[in-house]
Amino acid sequence: MRARPDVVSVTHVHPDYTILMSVFEKQLKPMAQEGAALVTKPLPILRQMKIISTEEEGAEVAKLLGDGDIVLLLGHGAVTVSTTSVQNCVLNMAQLEHQARLNYLAMCAGGLDHPSIQLDLALQPSLGTPAHIAARVANIEGGRQGGEGIWGYFRERVTADM
Repeated sequence: MRARPDVVSVTHVHPDYTILMSVFEKQLKPMAQEGAALVTKPLPILRQMKIISTEEEGAEVAKLLGDGDIVLLLGHGAVTVSTTSVQNCVLNMAQLEHQARLNYLAMCAGGLDHPSIQLDLALQPSLGTPAHIAARVANIEGGRQGGEGIWGYFRERVTADM
């Protein structure tokens, strides 16, 4: 965060398919609408297995991150950052894992040169929250969670049985 004062949130987790794809070291390709823009450029990979525990290692992660939003950690996981919110940071991680899973499945089904969404389509701006999610969020307890978009939808799903 010292290297990127614009960053307001950092997420680090160990998602299975992201870890798997980091070991393959193949560029993730856009495979689904959700998170397609995250994988339109090659993602940097920190090629070490140990936990990042020193200032020097942290500086290496920041250097690899540059002005981007994602760094893959070889066989370890990933780091996402956001300049807007915790919610955006966490959703980027969830969408990265979704893209990694679909890339793995596509590799299994179609080989290393499997088809993907064209880059020009993957880079098109989002049209906002899908109508079915916006409607559901608006109906949750009289719209109490309105305005939270996909984050509110996921929060409602996770807390429904609590």
